[in-house]
Amino acid sequence: MQWTSHLDQAKLAVAALSRPDLSGQAFEIGTPDALTGGELAEIMAEWVDRDVTFKPMSPESFGQRVGDAFNSPGAAFALGDLYGSIAKLNGDAMAIDTSILEETFNVKLSSVADHIKS
Repeated sequence: MQWTSHLDQAKLAVAALSRPDLSGQAFEIGTPDALTGGELAEIMAEWVDRDVTFKPMSPESFGQRVGDAFNSPGAAFALGDLYGSIAKLNGDAMAIDTSILEETFNVKLSSVADHIKS
């Protein structure tokens, strides 16, 4: 899966403000790297300097844990539904070619590892 940070979103927004020719267009954004849970755990382990493991859970369980953490039943439902839908997609159905974003907006997007390090 690909994520994005608010910093990369801001880079793209600032670049878009100087591009009136792109008005009315929509762009999917994400990090250049799509990571598995295990790969994300490896990157996190380097950052916290201890072992981190990925333990898969159902979309409903994930949504419930986040909803409980934020005391938000709505968030629990929304995240469970979102990740349940994502889990039904085939392979790289959500993959975004970020080279198009970088070329169109003349920006360099950060990897997940770079986000974590910063």
